[in-house]
Amino acid sequence: MVGGTTGAAAYVAIYDSVTENQVCEAAFVPIDPADPLHAYDQGHVFGVVFGNGGFYAVGEAHDTTSTPDNFDAFIQRFDGACQKADPATGPVIVGGPDHDAFKGVTVSAAGVFAAGYIHLLDDDQFLAERWSADLATNAYAFFYPITGTAGGNHWNTVASDAAGNAWTLGYLHLTAAATDQRLEENRPAPDGSVTAGQVFFASDSGPSEYTSVKRGGDNLMRRSLYQRVNLMPIRTFRRAI
Repeated sequence: MVGGTTGAAAYVAIYDSVTENQVCEAAFVPIDPADPLHAYDQGHVFGVVFGNGGFYAVGEAHDTTSTPDNFDAFIQRFDGACQKADPATGPVIVGGPDHDAFKGVTVSAAGVFAAGYIHLLDDDQFLAERWSADLATNAYAFFYPITGTAGGNHWNTVASDAAGNAWTLGYLHLTAAATDQRLEENRPAPDGSVTAGQVFFASDSGPSEYTSVKRGGDNLMRRSLYQRVNLMPIRTFRRAI
């Protein structure tokens, strides 16, 4: 399963892991039937995940009725043949008059979880949502302002368990300085409230961010991080949860 952008459209495709042949593909721009005043002319997929007989893609889409930087976050559901499988209300689209996006998505028995950021209160704030498998029922949709930070608070990835707990990882800025970008992690409970406080720390090597996370069957959390110093490679590590 791959996701990205082709031309101005969001792009997803399924490949056979044995033969490496393409099974299906779709290029699309999200449509919001619940709000016909919004029209989107381009889309970017940042995350994909299999589940419930199909897959989900998340990303951002540009609203042509607003400014050049007005992108809304979206979750699009597909069946196993790369055909849109929306509920009656259409895909999930979230956003205001600024740049918003879902960067990561995961599926468990408790539903579909997406994480990213939304621009509110003159800053980028952490964003997390939990939906039913068909995207028709919303368990929570929260943004999390962090007091004392200054610019660019993003979640890039999310993992979850069957009980509805989630782990959201990305980065925050404690000050406006570009070098003060720190690794950040939260744990939203099944109702979306953040438990056990917030975990963040600075790397001695410079600005850093978590890029991916995977919860294994051994109940360990595998994380990948990126440090923007001399193009250092991604490092991975794990920890019990």
